[in-house]
Amino acid sequence: MVGLEFWVRFRRSIYADATIRLEWLVVRVTPNAQLRGEIVELPGRLTDHNGVTALVAKGKVLVTAHLERPAAQAPDAIPPIAPAPAMTSS
Repeated sequence: MVGLEFWVRFRRSIYADATIRLEWLVVRVTPNAQLRGEIVELPGRLTDHNGVTALVAKGKVLVTAHLERPAAQAPDAIPPIAPAPAMTSS
């Protein structure tokens, strides 16, 4: 799955220790032959522990059976990172 578009709007504060619920609803699935997959449209929301909506969102993702990685990004094509030089005290 690859994210294509996302839009988010906060309606109220969400604190780091808050208990939340995140919901996504699939509203449309459109086949796309060029991308060899399906475009899925999803509205979503985040609610607090009282069920009050704190965030609304819309998204589009590409879902494929298998995402092929271009040869230039293949793991064996990435050169290894050289170790950092040893530090010496003066």
